Amino acid sequence: MLTLSKRLQTICDLVTPGVRICDVGCDHAYVDIRLLQEEKIPSALAMDVADGPLATAKSNLELTGLSNCCEVRKSDGLAAYEPNEADCMICAGMGGILMRSLLEAEPEKALSFSELLLSPQSEIHLVREWLFRNGCRITDERFLEEDGKYYTVMKISCRAVQTGQTGT
Repeated sequence: MLTLSKRLQTICDLVTPGVRICDVGCDHAYVDIRLLQEEKIPSALAMDVADGPLATAKSNLELTGLSNCCEVRKSDGLAAYEPNEADCMICAGMGGILMRSLLEAEPEKALSFSELLLSPQSEIHLVREWLFRNGCRITDERFLEEDGKYYTVMKISCRAVQTGQTGT
């Protein structure tokens, strides 16, 4: 079983069992692999904008025998994602400015997920502002320290947006 950092394990802990995930900025696909190894999720879509991380993700999936459960796709943010391919979007390991621009570039796709798991590395307030403006609700939030750095992991519900409700 793959051993994860505290930050990546916290993300995995917040994933709702049984959801299909879309990991935007997947890097090495460790989160996808761990969730599949635990049989917590049935499938994953691992996406990244760069060829290097995609090659690493493919290699790691092949080494763990999980290539058939996780599609690897080159994508700038959600550009190559089609709504209803997954239930949960994971986005971690990038700054808040980039994360917010990713959400703003494809808001209808971002809001099509039943849940988002976001862990911006900086400018967290910018991500929170976008979530608030778009009627999303933070349902769980974890703070942790690892190797002298502090991290936030947020679990967000987009259901109110999908049903036309507004948050209060």
